[in-house]
Amino acid sequence: MRMTLLPIAALSLAGGIVLGVAADADTAGEAAHAGDAGKGFAVVAKEVRDLSAAARDTGKSIGYKLGLISTALAQIVTTNERVSSREEAAVTASEQHIHDVLEHFRQRTRLLSEIAARSSAESESIRGEVCEALVQLQFQDRTAQILQQVVASIAQAQQLDTRAGEQTYTTAEQRQTHAGGEADQVAPQGTTFL
Repeated sequence: MRMTLLPIAALSLAGGIVLGVAADADTAGEAAHAGDAGKGFAVVAKEVRDLSAAARDTGKSIGYKLGLISTALAQIVTTNERVSSREEAAVTASEQHIHDVLEHFRQRTRLLSEIAARSSAESESIRGEVCEALVQLQFQDRTAQILQQVVASIAQAQQLDTRAGEQTYTTAEQRQTHAGGEADQVAPQGTTFL
């Protein structure tokens, strides 16, 4: 603000000098009225007075206009300071808002990362349980297949045993004894050697 008003102060000083010149000219004009010796200067003194009046009026006009300019510049500076202050407050508020948004984003990102980690751990646990269940189902299926094979083999063995028993008996009494009956008494026979 001071740098802006320095030229105005210089112009005010110049206006003061012009008013001072006008006052000096008035004094010179008064000296011309002093006597007979001053009569020759009457025409010059009148011109000097007119010039002095014009200089005084110009000095006053310059001073008045400089005052208006100074007031306008002071108002502009005050307005600029207010605008600058408001802009600074707006920038500070914007920075705070951006900081808040970024912090909210960081918190959400952290939360999502935690959820993803938990989901991954739970997914791994579920995968392990599913694999274990598949192994158990495969074991049960294989056990069922083996049991079916054993049952089928036992049934085949019983059929073979029944048939085998009939074929391996050499006498009717053996078959009858096997079937739960009693064997007939057979008379002893003699043995003949050849």
